[in-house]
Amino acid sequence: MMVDTYADLPDDLGDARVSFEKFEKSTDSLTKVKFFEEAVEILNNYLEENPASPHRPFISNLRHTYTKELITQLKNIKNPDWEVWCKYIFLLLLKVNKETKEILALHPELINEYKEFIKLRKDELIEVLNRDTNI
Repeated sequence: MMVDTYADLPDDLGDARVSFEKFEKSTDSLTKVKFFEEAVEILNNYLEENPASPHRPFISNLRHTYTKELITQLKNIKNPDWEVWCKYIFLLLLKVNKETKEILALHPELINEYKEFIKLRKDELIEVLNRDTNI
């Protein structure tokens, strides 16, 4: 079944698309990541409830398109606080890890931005984890 228009989509998928659009338009990093995470959760829940959905290609396309946008925007986040950094890392390394790996393989020009973002607080996180595991 091909989806010809957005009107043909189930409400959940339309809601996810709207959340992704809010992510794209938002200027605040914390708000952006909140909308992105919301959209991914809607898609995950939809697929859990509808595992044989004919909309899987559309969902995959949404996830790839907006994950690429998320990675592309990392260069604009220069000094994120812990909450922002952790939310982005959680999404990239756990929630959309498959898409992240695929996008970085297809777009090697994004790898440096991705690695630089991870490095922003990586050492601090490792230090805290090491300190707290020695209790």
